Amino acid sequence: MEGYATRLRVPAGARDVLVFDDALPGFFIRKFESGKASYGVKYNVGAQQRRLTLGAVVPGVLAEMRKKASDVLARARLGQDVVGDRLAAAGRRTVTLGELVPKYLTARESDLRPKSLVEARRYLERSWEPLHALPIDVITRQNVVDVVDDLEHDSGKVAADRARVALSGLFAATWTATPPGKRSRRFAKDCQGWSQPTALRGGMQAWSVRSPRRFCSRRDRDGAPRRLPR
Repeated sequence: MEGYATRLRVPAGARDVLVFDDALPGFFIRKFESGKASYGVKYNVGAQQRRLTLGAVVPGVLAEMRKKASDVLARARLGQDVVGDRLAAAGRRTVTLGELVPKYLTARESDLRPKSLVEARRYLERSWEPLHALPIDVITRQNVVDVVDDLEHDSGKVAADRARVALSGLFAATWTATPPGKRSRRFAKDCQGWSQPTALRGGMQAWSVRSPRRFCSRRDRDGAPRRLPR
């Protein structure tokens, strides 16, 4: 399977293609028309079917990804739902992205210019609709990258960049200590207690317009600026 993603071709007219591993049922490669590819695992717990993205396809990680998939499948056979466990963590308040978007837009009505508000509404309500059903704290970087890839393919790089900036603004207003505007500060206070998206854990992340798929952390643990890998 190592190197297979390079040879894999997405059928004409399709956005992506999934190919499952014969040696480990449930383990798969998902490749997009853009050329990006990721490893994932599909499993069932009772009547509930789940699909979990494990990480990007890069040289040298196949064994690690296969082990992750094997662990998830082993837990599923014991009745443990990896995704479900994240949602059911004790004491956690969860909110979906779809629930957060209208609250954020209302909070920014007095802070943003009318045109900027219209654009933010369009991108957050339409472009990010594929993630609306996901609880905020299970949204991963890979989830974001997948949507950006689809947007870039369907609507162009400019639209993908603007959509990413709109989502970054929502995350910034929700999880930074000093969001812009009085109403945004009240909004952030109302969000206290909500778990951060997985994509933001370890420090506030921002998406660079010049480099769409790089996630830049303000500071590393030792205080030095760093750039996270693709």
